[in-house]
Amino acid sequence: LDRLPDSVRAYAFVAVVVLFASACEGRSAHLPSEDQLRTYLSTALNAGPGTVVSLDSLIGGDWRHLYIFGAYTPTEHIDRCVGARVNSRSIAVQDGYYLLVLEPTRGGVISTDLRGGVRFSDLAISRQYPRGSASFVVANDPSYAQHQLTPTSGLTRSCS
Repeated sequence: LDRLPDSVRAYAFVAVVVLFASACEGRSAHLPSEDQLRTYLSTALNAGPGTVVSLDSLIGGDWRHLYIFGAYTPTEHIDRCVGARVNSRSIAVQDGYYLLVLEPTRGGVISTDLRGGVRFSDLAISRQYPRGSASFVVANDPSYAQHQLTPTSGLTRSCS
């Protein structure tokens, strides 16, 4: 472990802590906190292109779908895509904001904001990710001269 770069060790540490915390909870679906998500995702982005990130392993409990929406996505679009009312006011106000919405196997939708420090590709947002398909790879974003998260598997259902 001492031979690994600091960024990889930090990524592994965060993943283990979050997985352990998820295993200690019941089966009801839940999203990690915004800080946990940002730390996990930004650590992967800092590890560089080719790094794979699985939100499947980070999200606890029983769930069907994860949705990711970008800044300025209209509330009506989000509600129609998810099939339920979602509190999405926060992403309407600033660049770099994302909204993650989780559809559990039972109960109502769960959402959390993700503000700053992370960038999803245009291909990743406004999509439905069934459980088992919420994995992303770090890729270069030539438009912004920074890394972004792009879906690893074939494109999932678009909400457009």
